[in-house]
Amino acid sequence: MTTLNKLTEQLRRNYARFVGEGENIKPTLEDREAKLYVVQATHETLAMEPKKKARLAEIEIPSCMIATYDNQTVSQKLATTTYTISTVTTNSITVDSSISTTEVPSSGFVKIGNSIYSYDSFAGSVFSGVSPDPTGETGTLSVIVRFLLKLPAYPIHLPQDMGVWSVVSSAGLAYIPITTAAWDLLGSLDEALLEDSVGFYVEGRKVMFTDQPSPTVKVKLLIIDPALLGENDPYPVPPEYEATVLQRALELIVGAGVQPEKPKA
Repeated sequence: MTTLNKLTEQLRRNYARFVGEGENIKPTLEDREAKLYVVQATHETLAMEPKKKARLAEIEIPSCMIATYDNQTVSQKLATTTYTISTVTTNSITVDSSISTTEVPSSGFVKIGNSIYSYDSFAGSVFSGVSPDPTGETGTLSVIVRFLLKLPAYPIHLPQDMGVWSVVSSAGLAYIPITTAAWDLLGSLDEALLEDSVGFYVEGRKVMFTDQPSPTVKVKLLIIDPALLGENDPYPVPPEYEATVLQRALELIVGAGVQPEKPKA
């Protein structure tokens, strides 16, 4: 993860290229100014909203910022064992070997190429209740153990993982937060407790989904205001957002009228 200091240095280099480099011209952008513009651009890019200190049930939430990260890609954790497809029907897939009862969920999802199929059960070497119709599929099959998302930044550490404020599908459907302890206790017994909704829980810096979510999601995190972070603290801007933040910072500088000046004679 980047730092405020790294982004500030990059912004000053970008500004120097923008104004041009010559013997009689030097940028007037000081380090302190550059930091302020990076922070302002971060606030805008992440659509940050201030959140006042509050109490929710027994949880004390400190004053912080709500940062929004759009279009975060959901990935899959795959079982270590892969299978070769032998035959398929409209709702089943037979593979070349016995399916592991210790590694493969009793119901879930398989991946063939870039396509994902759900299955209701398996026995021996056959996945049953497969949807959608897998007719025509050949080659290698992988079992999806879990859908997950790596968080784009470090949220504030709060009880019940409330630093992950919300996770929403690309269609605007909010997923249901579950504590890790609750999922460990109940999830393995009966996923129907969620009544066909998709839940999520947090493990370290990853969000784990209880069912298949949309390919991309919107995440809101409670974070410390970037203006309060140290120069070398982890900065809440993931790599895919860095160029946007720097471009916006440069636009703010130009809009504010910071211009190059000639050195004194």
